[in-house]
Amino acid sequence: MGLAVTAVDVHPGFGELVSERAKQLGLEIQIVTSDMLDYEADEPFDAAIFFESFHHCSDHLQMLRNLVQIVKEEGIVAFGSEPIAPLPYPWGLRMDGKSAWSIRKLGWLENGFTPRYFVKALDRTGWRAKFTYSFDIRGCSVIVARRHSA
Repeated sequence: MGLAVTAVDVHPGFGELVSERAKQLGLEIQIVTSDMLDYEADEPFDAAIFFESFHHCSDHLQMLRNLVQIVKEEGIVAFGSEPIAPLPYPWGLRMDGKSAWSIRKLGWLENGFTPRYFVKALDRTGWRAKFTYSFDIRGCSVIVARRHSA
């Protein structure tokens, strides 16, 4: 698509995998090995995309606040296939079997959010959410957020 892409991942092996797959497609992307909360952009991006990754953040509210510096004023943040679904609590550790296994065996943080909580979290950190797609398949929604002022 002709876009400059920077991929951020805490695990160097994932960065290498993404880089190799991009090269197979004739693409070159910048890979940064960093915790998402520690990442600082040299200059703001047009967009930030979280695909099955935002729910691993140890402080999701701080990450949403950090995005103000990472994304341009008129830019967007997209959240794809995040566990934003009805839960018996507004947000917190997901306790389904797969999540519990991932937490115990892989050491991953597996949070989930109710739609209402997620929209409110975005709102209080300066973002306006729009659920753009929602499928019957669990976890296949896309939420696009823009700044309140944009």
